[in-house]
Formats: sequence, structure tokens, C-alpha cells
Amino acid sequence: MPKGTRGDAAPWFVLSTTFAAVLIAVVAFCASSTVTAQSVTPSPRGQPESLIQVPTTLSEGAEGLAETTIQAVDWDYWLATNPNIVAWVTVPGTAIDHPIVQATADDPTYYLTHDVYGNWNRYGCAYVDAGCDGLQGISTVVFGHNMGLSTNSMFADFAKFSDEAFARSHPLIIVQTPQETIWLRVSAAEIVEGTEQAKRTNFADIDEMRAWFAERFAQADVKLENDEEAERLITFVTCSYTTYDNERTLVYAQPA
Repeated sequence: MPKGTRGDAAPWFVLSTTFAAVLIAVVAFCASSTVTAQSVTPSPRGQPESLIQVPTTLSEGAEGLAETTIQAVDWDYWLATNPNIVAWVTVPGTAIDHPIVQATADDPTYYLTHDVYGNWNRYGCAYVDAGCDGLQGISTVVFGHNMGLSTNSMFADFAKFSDEAFARSHPLIIVQTPQETIWLRVSAAEIVEGTEQAKRTNFADIDEMRAWFAERFAQADVKLENDEEAERLITFVTCSYTTYDNERTLVYAQPA
């Protein structure tokens, strides 16, 4: 059953139409393409390799955190490779370990069909919505493909957060930027129809954002915890294939 629309939300059908066009191109391209999911994620991240300590209070109860460090991003290396990279997201215990880019305003969905190197690639690259101020605003929306096809490429594992047990055992999301490391806790997950007006990036102030998210949290399919005093919200969006013919899974995360 569709959930109602709210506020000044931007319609998902714009993204849905773009995804439909991309999938049509995929069908035509698959027979001859040698591009693989593995080619989407750069490896290694760059040199010199360094590690970031995960605070013990954040690693408790999270799968995939037997080790208390994660690999740091070499920003000199990656910004020289592609200045559109704004962050790197890691979800311990999953295959999510990817750069996040933001295209220019005149071609905001460029990375739906291009990898981090700017090459055509049906798996694309995780990217920040064009309406966001990078990762600096109080509400950031990040998109990434889930192509199905029995792969765990790009944001496919975010679709698994509609299962509460999975969400509770993978509560930590780490976002590195050139300026900081952002430690996030999964707050909620929601499955919406692709045409639902659920995305919102612009708010008059932080109180308006908190009130808006309180509504989203109340109707979410998976509810873990809503920090009513959170100073930012990051939403990770991917396609999923459980309830609707055209659906998205939204994973909401707040500062840990």
C-alpha cells in the first residue's frame, strides 16, 4: 500500500524514470559487455595505507568488527584521480565499501552509468543527490545501484536492512570525507514505491528536519532508534525487489 506524500518532497519518479532507462541499456549491453561488478570498486584505496581505530562503544554488537580498525582513505590519491569524490562509505560485515561522488549540476545523474574513473559502467557509482551540499548539510541523500542479478555490488546490501535482524546486527556505517570521519548508527529502514515523494534535502532549519524525520521514523518498516536531537541525517537509497514492482529501500542513519 503506498504511503502518503509530505512537504516539499521531490518525486521519486524522476529517479525511477532514469533507472528504467538505465536498465533498458543494461539489457542491450549485457551480451557484449566485459564490465564486471568487481571493476566498480577501486582496489587498493591508494597508498600509503593507514588505519582508523573504531571506538569500542560503536563496535559492540556489530558483525564484521572483530577487528577494531578500518582502512583509511588516501585523499591525495583519490582526489587526484577524481575531484568529484566527496566521501567513502563502509558498512562493516557487508560488501559496501565504496567511494561516493557528486556530479555537476548540469548532469546530476552522470554516475548512474559511470564508475569512479568516469568510465561507462552499468553498475555506476554511489553518488550524492544534486540537491545536497556534499556531505556538509543537515540532510544528505546518497544513491547507489542494486542490480539484482544475484550480485552484492554497489548498494545491494542496503536492501537487506529491511530485515530487522540484519539491521540490528549491522548497525554501524562509517563515512570518511577529506575533512572528517563520520560515525553513523542505522536508525530505520523503509521500503517505498519508486513514485512516492519521500526524498527531501532542503529544510528551513534543523528543527524542521527533525520533525520531518520523526514522521518518517514512525511509519518505517524497521525502527531501531531515533535520536531526536540528531544534528544531521544521511539517507542511503537503493532499488529493492520485495513488495512493489518499482520500489526503493531507504536506510536512515544518524550520528553515533
